[in-house]
Amino acid sequence: MQSSVRAVVFDFGGVLITPITTLIAEVAAWHDVSMVAMLDVLMGPRETSTTDHPWHRAERGELAIAEMQREVVPFAEAAGLNLRGDEYQRLLCGEFRVHAEIVERIRHDRRVERALDVREQIHPLGRRAADGR
Repeated sequence: MQSSVRAVVFDFGGVLITPITTLIAEVAAWHDVSMVAMLDVLMGPRETSTTDHPWHRAERGELAIAEMQREVVPFAEAAGLNLRGDEYQRLLCGEFRVHAEIVERIRHDRRVERALDVREQIHPLGRRAADGR
């Protein structure tokens, strides 16, 4: 019998892996601002649509990750911040913990078990973390 599942969408940050806000708080401390203020600069303000923000453009594949730091400068300047130049490097460093218990629940859900192998969809660093390596 063929699976009726045609697509599966996952929320990684804070669901499958630890939230990125921990690293955003670290970067915010570099600049002596709140985590929320830095989140708004690096990922776009939460209360308004920011389809042109570098974070969202990179998520959609419209902007190379290497270009994000340069492209976010106007957003930082508008918030009165002078960035160091390595903020995204810190955010995208791969330091996170995979919530293995959630991955396993998904892995054993009969509705998706044939549709994909969840562990193969996780970042290689996360796979090592999930496997305890």
